Amino acid sequence: MSSGATIHRDTIGEAWLAVAEVILEEGVPEHYDGLPILEIEHATLVVEVPDPGDELIARFGDPARLAWMRANFVDHERVEALGGARSYASRFFDYGATGRDQVAWVIERLRKDPASRSATITTFEPLSDTSYIPCVSMLDFWVRGERSSWSSTRTASTSVQKVMATSPNSRSSCTMWRMLCSAPSALYVSS
Repeated sequence: MSSGATIHRDTIGEAWLAVAEVILEEGVPEHYDGLPILEIEHATLVVEVPDPGDELIARFGDPARLAWMRANFVDHERVEALGGARSYASRFFDYGATGRDQVAWVIERLRKDPASRSATITTFEPLSDTSYIPCVSMLDFWVRGERSSWSSTRTASTSVQKVMATSPNSRSSCTMWRMLCSAPSALYVSS
């Protein structure tokens, strides 16, 4: 299997196209849930100007998928397309339906200790996640000098593989979904 890649680009769209190229050139054929995929073991994306309104994403991304993914990060409603799973927004701001705001916790932790290496959010809720595991499972945040950064750890997602298997432009669509899932507005993204 490919050992992955580190990709430095100015924009999310440029990083999306670059990681798609790496997947197409170096990806190893695999199967997930019985569907064919190309896979690289690890990709680290460094995006200098992360803009959720990225021109390339707006131009080539599926508008319905973009709206669906963005809603998942801001709406606290259950996501019916994922079997009624809790949205990312509910996991970030009300972890496990306990009222714990993980985003506020990370911000406060880094305010108190900018050198912290344990400012982490998890989206996995093992007591209730029985049929759906979020693709972004963990977010680590840190500060170096004047710059804040974060990385994400993600798992495979059935939705991604279904896109691979059914879309006429499947590889690009798959990578687009991964980028949106992993990089809504990050400076450093590891997926």
